[in-house]
Amino acid sequence: MQPTSNKFNIIPESNLRQIILLLVFAAIMVFIRTFPVWDRIFTTWPGDYGNFVNFAADDAVYHMRFVHNTLYHMPWRVFFDPFTLFPYGSQIHFGPLFTLIIAFAALIAGLGHPTPELVNIVGAYTPVVMGALCLIPVYFIARNLFGKTAAIFTAFILTFLPGEFLQRTALGFTDHHADEVLFSTIACAFLLRALTITESDRRFLIHTALAGFSFGLFMLAWP
Repeated sequence: MQPTSNKFNIIPESNLRQIILLLVFAAIMVFIRTFPVWDRIFTTWPGDYGNFVNFAADDAVYHMRFVHNTLYHMPWRVFFDPFTLFPYGSQIHFGPLFTLIIAFAALIAGLGHPTPELVNIVGAYTPVVMGALCLIPVYFIARNLFGKTAAIFTAFILTFLPGEFLQRTALGFTDHHADEVLFSTIACAFLLRALTITESDRRFLIHTALAGFSFGLFMLAWP
């Protein structure tokens, strides 16, 4: 007789089903970050105070000014801001990557000629998309360390995680912290994978290079 197993695993082990679960989690993350604040970001207030994208103060407004400026001088983003530290101006101490991501996304969405309204809409959704994309590296970190079941549970926890991560990846919170978290987590995922590879030196070098590249993207967002 075959021995009976007491193991009961409610988490599907097939890659296809896990991908479906991750897509469901990503959709939930997008919903949580958009629906509760929709009316406060895309305003319909009467008079001169309505029909515009109400970005979170203050850094999100600051970043969107750089996005609009960059679109007029593509692909160059300014590194000195004469409108701060009056009357001297100041150097911009964070990298250009976040600005360029929004600017290029707006160019694509606008087929090369985005309107200011479209640019603002793309900017408002950028942190939401980056927050949802964090599911991927977090899933692979947990899967590489503890297996598929733990990876899905980890992704589930991230989906409903409150606090700073939720706030800084919400609709309209257009700040560089969103891609800072995304690219630093991707770098950790690739580095961890490189450290656990024993099959071939080639795979180790590829994952190490990808970790370094991801860390470089992180530095271009927030050194």
